Amino acid sequence: VLYIPFKIISAILSNGCLTATGKQRFSTIFSFLAYYFFALPLAAVFFFVFSLQAKGGVLFYLVGSIFFTVACGIKLYKMDFIVQTADVADRLRRTTSQQLNLLAMKKEKSTDCDSALIPL
Repeated sequence: VLYIPFKIISAILSNGCLTATGKQRFSTIFSFLAYYFFALPLAAVFFFVFSLQAKGGVLFYLVGSIFFTVACGIKLYKMDFIVQTADVADRLRRTTSQQLNLLAMKKEKSTDCDSALIPL
């Protein structure tokens, strides 16, 4: 129950905001680091050294979620959204023009093939 708010916030930050701004790589790498290189060793310590057993696993998930949520929040806080908006608009403009060029090429090829056919 304790980790649910952190999981919701981290999902909004990582899957929503960071993905929308094109920072999927940061989200993926930092999620891996937060859970497997930071929280998993702590869970092992709590599990074996302090004999918390299942509570150590829950604590692993809670600590990883908190660490990941804070890191994503810091990344979003330091992000310049005006620059990010311009980058996204530029990528969208390039993608749209590439798609239009491909459609024009396909249409041109189809009209060339249609003119080569001899009606029966």
